Amino acid sequence: MPIFGRPAAAVVDPALARDVQKTVHRIARQHAQLLRDPEAPVPRAAAVDLAELRRGLKVAAFVGIGGLVILPLEFWLTGVLQQHAGGGPAPSRSLLTLIFVVVYASAAAASLLRAWLWARVPGGREAVARDLAAARGHYLLRGEDLPLEAWELVIKAQQALSLVQASTWLVSPVDSPDLTRLGQGVWAMARSMAGGGGAAAGRTFVAAIEEYEKRINEANEIQTQELESGRRSDARSLPLARAVERAHSAGAHALAMAPA
Repeated sequence: MPIFGRPAAAVVDPALARDVQKTVHRIARQHAQLLRDPEAPVPRAAAVDLAELRRGLKVAAFVGIGGLVILPLEFWLTGVLQQHAGGGPAPSRSLLTLIFVVVYASAAAASLLRAWLWARVPGGREAVARDLAAARGHYLLRGEDLPLEAWELVIKAQQALSLVQASTWLVSPVDSPDLTRLGQGVWAMARSMAGGGGAAAGRTFVAAIEEYEKRINEANEIQTQELESGRRSDARSLPLARAVERAHSAGAHALAMAPA
């Protein structure tokens, strides 16, 4: 599945190692030509996560702008302190300003360094090339391997699967879903449509995942209501037990509908 919160540009086989999947998604966003032409040389910039770098630069810019905004306040504060110093030693405005500038410059530099370290890919271009070689034949590109309608259906399936995972992530009376098999079902659905297969089976599968997520949320809601009302005991109540049973049944149905 795509990295949560970022738009997907490729569908990747979930059986691949997590790091390899991340590499394919990143390269699909930044250097899609490397996925279209596996023989193309890997540029140096491919070893940098530009999205992560932009995020870090925004943090550094925020720190720097914050310093520029607060600097006039610092001047005003030191002036007030000097006026009320009376006969005692007055604080040096130049010294306080120097301390302020050093602190904020250090914070901005640390933010820039952190952004660069987090954005760099361990192993550099060689690691990227190895990941792409391992992923060859295990990804589908938007608009090329998958037409728009098929692509939207795959993304809808991935989003539904993410909601299922989120619904059972913390405290839920429903057993953890078999995300591996469901994810493989999404990948099989994508490969089928990329090969010219129809979308009817895929729509049925997506509807089954959405129904599964709905039943999980129903069970979660009943459990929350019982906890808030103080009626929850060690044994499950009948309404909760039935809701959990419906969720498990919906999960089994979704697995049965998963394309092979």
